[in-house]
Amino acid sequence: MKVRPISQDELEPFVNTSKVDRQVLQKHLLHAWSEGTSKPEWCFAAEAENSFTGGIAYETDNKTGNLAIFHLDTVDELDDLAIKRALIRHSLQEFRREQTQVVQYRLSTDPTPEGLAVSRPLIDIVKELGFECMRERIEFERPGNSPSVAATNRLAFRTREEVGELTFSQSFALSFQDSLDSEILKGYTEVGPQRVISQYLSECPKEDERNAWFSELAYDAQNDLVGVIMLLLSQKRKNPRKDHSIGCIYTLGVVPKKRGQGYVNDLLARGTQILEHEGADCIRSTTAATNFPMVNAFERAHYKQTEHWWGFEIHLNSKI
Repeated sequence: MKVRPISQDELEPFVNTSKVDRQVLQKHLLHAWSEGTSKPEWCFAAEAENSFTGGIAYETDNKTGNLAIFHLDTVDELDDLAIKRALIRHSLQEFRREQTQVVQYRLSTDPTPEGLAVSRPLIDIVKELGFECMRERIEFERPGNSPSVAATNRLAFRTREEVGELTFSQSFALSFQDSLDSEILKGYTEVGPQRVISQYLSECPKEDERNAWFSELAYDAQNDLVGVIMLLLSQKRKNPRKDHSIGCIYTLGVVPKKRGQGYVNDLLARGTQILEHEGADCIRSTTAATNFPMVNAFERAHYKQTEHWWGFEIHLNSKI
């Protein structure tokens, strides 16, 4: 078996290394090549006896600008892991010679015991080859026909406009203190809370005719701050005649001294009710896999796990 970059006229056999969604992969590659976010030479095939047995493809991440693996698959069930290991190792060596600095990989699976079990051997290979896991997250979705959530009556809510930007930002920073999300904790340690929150808020989608924000602070009966919620309602074009309204629990946090009292359920109920009242056809959210209180709160509120993923990163001056 050898691993090599493909040429443009080898697109079809390369796409056939995917077990699923071959038309989607072909369309994505053609678009990425035309936009310059990927190239044929960033697509590597494992070849044996003049046929492709596996493939890996890279593109530029639109947020970080780093190279990112977006396709990795084989057609050989017996040697699946060995082929994937060879594809990753050889392609990284090529990019290292080209002085590429950072490569990312988002490894995703179904959030089932079977899906997680299948992913573990590949995760071990990725780590062996020098990747570091930067984040591990679970995606959730609440379908529009889900049972209603109980209304909260022990909290009072004030909008972002009512409290003012300074109070909202400071409260937001406090709600993330000692977070169970390792990525947030790292940012707080390295650059400080206010800088993390300022960057986070600046990267939020802008409000326009297709994106509406609902942001509130929560207070208890003693007027003590309990937490924060930020909600986004987006209109997506489902078909030429109808928009599809997607709600997002964008941020939900409880301040440290109020944790352990079940307030996460009140905040999630409030966010869910607002988005459903505003016409969301479904509601989505995400949390760190290590944030067990949040995972449990989603499940109590009839949110279903839809994806479990890991965000890996390697600096190519490390050993490959």
